[in-house]
Amino acid sequence: MNTSLLNDDGVRTAVSSNLAKILKEQGKSIYWLMSALGVSSGTIYPIVRGVAVPSATLLANIATALEVSTDDILDPPAILRKSGKSRIVH
Repeated sequence: MNTSLLNDDGVRTAVSSNLAKILKEQGKSIYWLMSALGVSSGTIYPIVRGVAVPSATLLANIATALEVSTDDILDPPAILRKSGKSRIVH
């Protein structure tokens, strides 16, 4: 995983952007994801809108449902890496 974006704003942005991209690439909807996870819209929508960060357990469950790694969900979008808005956290 790229650890250069481990602040709340960066994580929310990365998760939101990556989830939208993965769902679109797989032809799946947010409703499909909610059903696959057995969670409500109140759980998923804040994450997809970029206003909340999923718990570690929920992140792992999302990755499993989408058959991707958690890194695929957490990795910062290229635009943020290029803008210099990320920072290295050791």
